[in-house]
Amino acid sequence: MSEINEPINTNQEPTEEEIIPVEIGDTMVTVARSQVQWAQADGDYVRLHTPKGIYLVREPLRCLAKRWTEHGFVRVHRSYMVFLPLVTELRRVPSGHNVRLGSGPDLVDVPVSRRELKEFKQRWIQKQQP
Repeated sequence: MSEINEPINTNQEPTEEEIIPVEIGDTMVTVARSQVQWAQADGDYVRLHTPKGIYLVREPLRCLAKRWTEHGFVRVHRSYMVFLPLVTELRRVPSGHNVRLGSGPDLVDVPVSRRELKEFKQRWIQKQQP
């Protein structure tokens, strides 16, 4: 089981890394797709959650989801997508379901919508098989 702060190794064939430019005040930094653990929609923006921080980018989640699905990301809710190799469990909660990423102090729960639940389960189970 991978800790959420460990470098991500999906054992997939090497692919070209996508770099996302992010403006923070008067400064521009770059965030590599491989550092993103999960993403949350915020209107026409997306909050990219990484071990180093949270970055706001001006791009709809649906656009990122289209590009990143083949790189291990899965949409779990209309407002959330997660990096599948980091998912440690799927939990039933009073409001529906959550996926859990990481463990210990880095633990994160992300909601899963009923609409996305079936596809998420299929992709997650496939990922678990050797």
